[in-house]
Amino acid sequence: MSPEAVDGWLERAASMPTAFYRDANPRNFLITDTAVAVIDFDSLTLAPFGYDLAKLIVSTAMTTGPLPDDTIRRTVDVYNHHPRNRGLPGCSRRELAAWCEFHHILTTPYHRTNGYRFSWHAIRPVWITDSLRHFDKEWTP
Repeated sequence: MSPEAVDGWLERAASMPTAFYRDANPRNFLITDTAVAVIDFDSLTLAPFGYDLAKLIVSTAMTTGPLPDDTIRRTVDVYNHHPRNRGLPGCSRRELAAWCEFHHILTTPYHRTNGYRFSWHAIRPVWITDSLRHFDKEWTP
């Protein structure tokens, strides 16, 4: 994404419905066979739907390697289930792709530190690139 497209996307995001956001990265979830516990609430705030999910996808992939497309697809379906049942839009694949790229910009400076072993450029799912092919033209103010 170009800097102009990022600016345009952030302007659009200011009017999107919001959900709680916290620092969604794999180090902030404790997972057992029967439950998931979320820790580290010091940055709890509001953000548009998909922002936190994209952060989790990007940070997990940069930590553990490429994520299967089917895993991401099923995760987005589960993520969107409750908002959509309440008449909210949830997060489209295109919006998720944009938020992933946004988090890539924010997280890439930490590549090779804090457990981020993989470059997003090397592991980015093809569908994200395809979703954003014309993004700069559409979201540049």
